Amino acid sequence: MGEKRYIGPHEIWFEAETGFVVIVQCGRVEEEHAQELAETFAAYRRNAQGEPAFILSDSRRATGVSSEARRIFMKDSRWNDFEGYLVVIGASFLMRTLSNMLFKAAEVSSRSKLTAICVATEEEGRAWLSEQQRAYFDARVSA
Repeated sequence: MGEKRYIGPHEIWFEAETGFVVIVQCGRVEEEHAQELAETFAAYRRNAQGEPAFILSDSRRATGVSSEARRIFMKDSRWNDFEGYLVVIGASFLMRTLSNMLFKAAEVSSRSKLTAICVATEEEGRAWLSEQQRAYFDARVSA
């Protein structure tokens, strides 16, 4: 997943130097985008060998998520047992509300362990993810 992958108007790639999965949302996330995103994350999870995902989602140009896409995100069994850290940057009020709704629903309806926040800037997001990553690996080494 080193090179950028385009899913409709959205982009996703793995940053080897940081260990982050970066998603740039442009416009609305539709059903076919959600399906392909789920497949992409399933491939990432297979390659991560049990490590949590560190996800930077740039939502500055996002305009929404269709109800069909929300259903896919909530019902896809590949999200069960998903462990990770997600930061959503630059989201509008609507996108923050939708994101928080999806985070809470995932928490209740699956065994996933997703820690997620919304921040204003990419710098804040990268700093938070780096902090989570350091804490995770420090705890693993000292265990």
